Amino acid sequence: MDGTVKAILALGSMYELGQGRLPQNPEAAFQHFNYAANRIHQEAQWKVAIYCESSTGTDRLEDRAANYFRLAANSGHLEALLKASAYYIQGKGVSWNLRTAIEILTPAARNGDEGARRKLRLAQLQMLLRQEWSHSARTSYC
Repeated sequence: MDGTVKAILALGSMYELGQGRLPQNPEAAFQHFNYAANRIHQEAQWKVAIYCESSTGTDRLEDRAANYFRLAANSGHLEALLKASAYYIQGKGVSWNLRTAIEILTPAARNGDEGARRKLRLAQLQMLLRQEWSHSARTSYC
């Protein structure tokens, strides 16, 4: 990874916490995290998603939060994986999509993550219930 990206991320963290004679400044922290996130830095993607979700340093942007949670999840960030799947399960910031949530959760569940296993079972159950409801609704009117 480029040393510049690491330095920008470190500077963002310093603004986030108000360290090294820098004032605590969520807007500046967000700008630095965003720079690093756009250069495919997993932890920066996580930070941007959190900032967008909580409207810290930026407007509340659920669609952008969902996107950055998904990017960080694709890079292997476990907490981001759980957050991204929740966005798809709830249709928050993205179109509701249980299939996508299941795709996101399956690798972590297979690797033994208990939180991912629980969420995966719930998503699969929701999908089964919707399919059953949809099937019974079609057959009851025929």
